[in-house]
Amino acid sequence: MLRFVLSGLVAVVLVSVITAQVSRNVAVDIAIAEALDRSIDGARRVAEPVLFDSVIDGDPAALARVDEAIRSEMSSTSLVSVNLWTDDGTIVYSTEPRLIGEQFDLHDDQVAIFHGSEPLAEVTDPAAPENRFEADEKLLEVYVLSSTQEGTPLLYEAYYRYSGVTTMGRQISRRFAPVALGAVLVVELVQIPLAIRLARRLRSGQLRHERLIGHAMAASDAERRRIADGLHVGALQELVGSSMSLAAASRTADGADPCLDAASAGVRESVKSLRSLLVDISPADVATGDLETAFAQLLERLDGHGVATDLVVVSDGTLLGPNTTSLLYRTAQELVRDVLGDGTASSVRFELRVQNGSVEFAAVDNRAVDDCVTESATGAPDDARAAGPTVATALSDLIHDAGGQLTTTRGVTFGRWTRVELPLLDGAGSWKWQR
Repeated sequence: MLRFVLSGLVAVVLVSVITAQVSRNVAVDIAIAEALDRSIDGARRVAEPVLFDSVIDGDPAALARVDEAIRSEMSSTSLVSVNLWTDDGTIVYSTEPRLIGEQFDLHDDQVAIFHGSEPLAEVTDPAAPENRFEADEKLLEVYVLSSTQEGTPLLYEAYYRYSGVTTMGRQISRRFAPVALGAVLVVELVQIPLAIRLARRLRSGQLRHERLIGHAMAASDAERRRIADGLHVGALQELVGSSMSLAAASRTADGADPCLDAASAGVRESVKSLRSLLVDISPADVATGDLETAFAQLLERLDGHGVATDLVVVSDGTLLGPNTTSLLYRTAQELVRDVLGDGTASSVRFELRVQNGSVEFAAVDNRAVDDCVTESATGAPDDARAAGPTVATALSDLIHDAGGQLTTTRGVTFGRWTRVELPLLDGAGSWKWQR
């Protein structure tokens, strides 16, 4: 829902920015169109009736009549100044008297107007020499074709304040912004109930999935305990009895029978292996939540093979759910088997941290790496399998399905680092992160 609301706010901001930009562009177009119309009207209605060739000749009286007519127009509009050009670039009249009589190079688009091109409107270039006397403000200049009463063509150049463009942009934005933003807000309000419904359905499906994971874990543990109990009261007891019978039968009047002694010793070893297997299948310490003791027993197997071990447990007293403890123990179990199967590691370190609502298990060893390539995998089981067989495929899938995260990293020439994060199990029986 937070992501949905944030996306809605982003949409509102984007619509606001786009509306402002569109309003500005529309305002520029409208302002240019109005400036063109005003310039054409000013040239035809105001300037041409008092324009004679005598203005080109610099007659003071003719210039005074033109100046009076144009300044009366400036007092009632946003018109700032006016220049009249001949086709050779000479300014024959200007509201800035210092420009009268000066000659400048005309641009190609200005020359084209003398030959029938459409009027031109553009933002004033302050660096242009003819604009050196203009006030330091942004202006819009318009060029239209005009003529004297005798028919001599002149270029009518009018300057308008550009602030009118921005003012018009704000006016247009105030007209369109409520409509645009209102439409976005209406869509947002319509979608909120749908988003809430979808979020509830998603959460419900997630809870069902998490309950299924929990039931699968519980069923797996129950089946393991049933198998362990069956072996303990059945085959294990029978093997113990057979061992004792063989040991007794080997004691005859003629002395010990070496064959029977060997058979008895073999059965005792089988009993020992079977008891270890029973602990692997259903360790009592895991059932009670004592992972520290269960991990210590796992590491004892490595001690027996000459592997130095170290166990670090940091806990704030948070109780772990049975599914979490079972999955962590089975992960550690697979890691021990992997180390024993590899046979190149001389040290293994287990770290279990349960604090600040986080459950993390890490295992570090110094086994040799044949390919001398650093690899890392995080998250999905396919990625985890790509980094090597540190954790069995089925177990990595189960970690992923349970909402956990598995990270495996191999060193350049030796060493492997495996880290597992698992969610806690809350009172309602659903997996959830406590971070």
